[in-house]
Amino acid sequence: MGNIILNADFFYEDIIPVSQDYQRIGRLIGENKKQILVILSSSQYEKSDFAALLHKILASVKLNHESDVLIFALTSSVPFSLSHLANTHDCQKVVTFGVSLKQLGIHKLLPKYHVCPIGDLNTVISDSFQDLETDVSKKLKMALWKALQDLVA
Repeated sequence: MGNIILNADFFYEDIIPVSQDYQRIGRLIGENKKQILVILSSSQYEKSDFAALLHKILASVKLNHESDVLIFALTSSVPFSLSHLANTHDCQKVVTFGVSLKQLGIHKLLPKYHVCPIGDLNTVISDSFQDLETDVSKKLKMALWKALQDLVA
């Protein structure tokens, strides 16, 4: 048998350490009656304009921001396991606003504004509230609304 040389690039994949100390990297808000996790940065949620926009977005698909969803407002950029967080809090659906896939512990590309399965989770990835707010054409908001309709259907 000859020497077998493995190509090291074949096995290359970014290994991202993830945290499971969710209280250290964010705060959880809401009752989660519809098992939907909403993830955004704390700075987005603390701005009253953006908080109002989130409430309006959720209301457009008949979701109440206090009772129907669980909001995870990130206070840190430490990567964490989206699937572990969702399982820990009994969430079946996820919506993210302006959070990188790497921070969510996701190692593949996902299209924005489409319902994409990640394991057992149905996920919608969105731009940040600032990007949604400054989109004069309203195409991003319309795409988000359609994706959220599909998600909650």
